[in-house]
Amino acid sequence: MKFKKLLLVTFALTPMFASAQRLVGLTKATYNTAISDFLNTDSTVYSYTGTHAYYDQALTSNYSYALSGYYWNTRTLKTYDGSGNVTKVNVQSCDTPSTWVDVSETDYTYDGSGNTTSISIQMYNKATSTWFPYSRDGYTYDGSNNLLTDTSYYNGGKGYGPQTLLNNTLDGSGHVVSSTLKSYFGGSWYNYVQDAYTLNGAGKILTDITQRYNSKKSVWANSTQETYTYDGSNNILTYLYQTWDTAGGGSWKNNTMSSLTYSGSNVITLDTAIYSGGAWAPQTHDSMSYDASNNMIAEVFQYYSSSISNFVNSTLISNTYNASNKITTSTLSRWNFPGWGYNTSKGLGTVARYYYETTDVPNVANAGGSIKLYPVPANSFLDINLTWNKSQTAVIAIYDLNGKLYSQWQTANCSNYNTNIATNHLPAGNYILKVKGATGVITERFSVVH
Repeated sequence: MKFKKLLLVTFALTPMFASAQRLVGLTKATYNTAISDFLNTDSTVYSYTGTHAYYDQALTSNYSYALSGYYWNTRTLKTYDGSGNVTKVNVQSCDTPSTWVDVSETDYTYDGSGNTTSISIQMYNKATSTWFPYSRDGYTYDGSNNLLTDTSYYNGGKGYGPQTLLNNTLDGSGHVVSSTLKSYFGGSWYNYVQDAYTLNGAGKILTDITQRYNSKKSVWANSTQETYTYDGSNNILTYLYQTWDTAGGGSWKNNTMSSLTYSGSNVITLDTAIYSGGAWAPQTHDSMSYDASNNMIAEVFQYYSSSISNFVNSTLISNTYNASNKITTSTLSRWNFPGWGYNTSKGLGTVARYYYETTDVPNVANAGGSIKLYPVPANSFLDINLTWNKSQTAVIAIYDLNGKLYSQWQTANCSNYNTNIATNHLPAGNYILKVKGATGVITERFSVVH
């Protein structure tokens, strides 16, 4: 389990404004082989109040071919405080064309530095027309805004009770060097999982050893080890995943290996191999290409075929962008010799279309910097490359789309910041990374797949 320096984004600063774009619509469609065209599946419309960058309402609808149109499915409503911090997220479902029914509500509190101090979720009971407290997380930080503890509570029907407790230990530079997760049972906290990290001079992870607590022997037992190597620019070159082999006399046993190559700071290849029979056997090969603005325009996934001793095309993700470098389409297709095609039986053959409006909103350019995350989607790790036009400190936080804070840490005063986080123990899904600097806020989405 990883608790690293790794949606709801906030402005704790006075934002700078310029003409920029914000998302107002997203549609998805699946390829239908019978008509050789894409058929609509669902759509989301985003609305805003004023010029801030974060939506107040998102309406999601599904497409009905029987009705020849969309019908409402869910509605998400957000409220914010005077600093732009989200304070409440209300999710509703559509019972009838004109009736919305509450599903859940999430409330957030913050300290004077804009750090999230609590996230509380309650669920709506339609049968009794009452709210039921479901879960709550409470967070603490050090003086540099690095996350120290995360205490989770769960309501099993008799009120909130402690569930898990995360404790991070930091070095003098604010890097996490160990994390311990405890579980609550019978009125006491019990050790569950711990991670110990070694870092290089740039604060990049060299090794991460995960141990699980053996309550019968009252000792920590090795579980997994992850080892990273880097080039001179601190880009990840290799990632090695090993498991502890107790039966084999107590040693680390190779499991999987990933290798990356770059063009500048862009990842252009990602190869994975599995250890079998005393040797590394190739498994997958991913290749990425970019436009002149470093937007990823294509990613080809290949798998290794032992019958021909070579890689074979599997899937292709193709992206297009507008003049503001906002993604406009993302298409997933499958290799169908002799070219790329679609296979709906395997869920391959989809397109997402993004629509924007131009308004005066705080944007990445006016935040005085930019950020790149790779690889995306992430599997075992995610590299974060942050560049500011002016040296400054920043607070980086990672949330899932339900608002749960997974980690937060503060960077040193610098103009270029690069670090990596392990993601192999993050649940598969979508996340938002928020960077709050002295000149503004930058946000970026990423996903984790396993």
